[in-house]
Amino acid sequence: MMRCAHVANNRPDEKLNPLNSTISELKKSVKEVMSFLEFVNAKYDELLEMMKSSKEERKALKDENKILKATIRSIESSLESITRANNDLEQYTRRECAEIRGIPVAATPSEEQTNNVVTDVGKLLGMDITQNDISVNHQMPQSQKHKGKPGPPAIIVKCTRRDVRDNFYRARKQLKDLTTRDLGYFEKNEIYLAESLTERNLVLFKDCLKVKKDMEFKFIWTLNGKIFMRKDKDPAVHHINNKEDLQKIQSR
Repeated sequence: MMRCAHVANNRPDEKLNPLNSTISELKKSVKEVMSFLEFVNAKYDELLEMMKSSKEERKALKDENKILKATIRSIESSLESITRANNDLEQYTRRECAEIRGIPVAATPSEEQTNNVVTDVGKLLGMDITQNDISVNHQMPQSQKHKGKPGPPAIIVKCTRRDVRDNFYRARKQLKDLTTRDLGYFEKNEIYLAESLTERNLVLFKDCLKVKKDMEFKFIWTLNGKIFMRKDKDPAVHHINNKEDLQKIQSR
């Protein structure tokens, strides 16, 4: 009987052993899970801090980018103003200059020969231009840059007085029906008088010529280096300062 009681007393412990073992393993697992959760929470906090720092850095970079863009725009505006001022100054230095186009290139060009061209063209215009009215002149060389362009290179003449140049230029319409044969040349080239434009203004003038053709404008001319266009006999005159002015015309 005593033995049976002892065996009976041991049976509950034997039954509890697996349960205790399972509980112990569960506690261990819970501890590991809690440790992992603490690790995850710590990493999450680090991530939040990094995101906050990254957000602040992005905002700082965005603000810096705005400042840099504003600075670049300011520099570009200043550069354009300086370029325009230099162009205007260069154009002003050409106020006594004009260009005669269509004159054949002489076999042995000289200043005396081009002086005679200027005085002869003056006679065609009904003007008495003397050697004293001419400061300096020369025909542009036949360079690679000019090859492929229509007609011979221009003769650039600088007058000693602006009023002589202005009268010379204003009379250009009288050359409409005249050619170089009226000057004694064998070649029959049309003769043109033009203002001497800076490279920047000349590029703009060529752009204007293209718009004139595309949009069927009838008139285009320059006055003191400034470019003007008119659609037809309508009094509305467009003063073209830059490509933006041309774009406004094209958008109408």
